[in-house]
Amino acid sequence: MNLETAKRLLKYRKLHNLSQEKLAEQIGVSRQAVSKWERGEASPDTDNLIALSKLYNISLDKLVLGESEPSVATEKASETFSKKSEETITEEINKTNSAPETNYEDEESTNEDENELYSEDKEDEEKRKSIQKALYRFPYPVVATILFFIYGFTGIGGGWVYGWLVFLTIPLYYTFIPAFFKRKPVIFCYPVFVTWIYLFLGFKYTLWHPMWILFLTIPLYYSVCSNLSRK
Repeated sequence: MNLETAKRLLKYRKLHNLSQEKLAEQIGVSRQAVSKWERGEASPDTDNLIALSKLYNISLDKLVLGESEPSVATEKASETFSKKSEETITEEINKTNSAPETNYEDEESTNEDENELYSEDKEDEEKRKSIQKALYRFPYPVVATILFFIYGFTGIGGGWVYGWLVFLTIPLYYTFIPAFFKRKPVIFCYPVFVTWIYLFLGFKYTLWHPMWILFLTIPLYYSVCSNLSRK
């Protein structure tokens, strides 16, 4: 934002006898944001410009481009302000640059709340990451192999005939973890999951038909995941 616009923002605030804190409170921004506008370090967005023009009862052209003087409602204030020269305005802007207003109680309170929320979010994120790492470190393939031999030697769960199905759960385990923690179900190895169910029901209960229909759910699953990712 150029210096002339910054001068106008300072000018209209002074015309309405508003401090930076009061103005910030009325339009819903921080005092630091107002200070940066008046120093020319940042520009208010469209919503804030509209809010300022309504507050000052002037058009956006007057506020941004300075095409005409303030409205009749601010004539008395204009008479007082007109006594100040351009040099005085520039001095006030320079003074704002070098020595910002020292009333930071409200800002500090807001910052403390934001820092506390950020700290809580960071702690939750760290907990999720630590749990995810712990699950990755878990030797699931070793466990699956042990279960395979247990099923084989004891005959539990169909013995060697069906026991090998436990190895299909390995990719399911390692794709479920990121799918769950990243909230992206598309990562989950759904085709392997469907295959496991189909083979289990087929070997165990000879339901090869009609359970082949399960494979038709694969494109449906990824279609739903794609729609969810767009939201």
